Amino acid sequence: MKNPFVKQNSTGRWLAGLGIGLVAAGAAAYYWVKNNGESEAMIEGRPHPTDYLANRNGSMKKHKSDISELAQMAS
Repeated sequence: MKNPFVKQNSTGRWLAGLGIGLVAAGAAAYYWVKNNGESEAMIEGRPHPTDYLANRNGSMKKHKSDISELAQMAS
């Protein structure tokens, strides 16, 4: 009969898990660095996100009304 209190040697499992973890971390770091480099290259050719604000249409103006006109609009 096997003794249930004897510690089993699990060094091989620990080393395998450590190796798999290191490979996964290396792959994640590689893809992260690779994708960040492409993102910066893509951003250089794009216009600034706020450039469209300067090209507003001058003919469109906001309607300004007084408080007395609001009562007529509501009714």
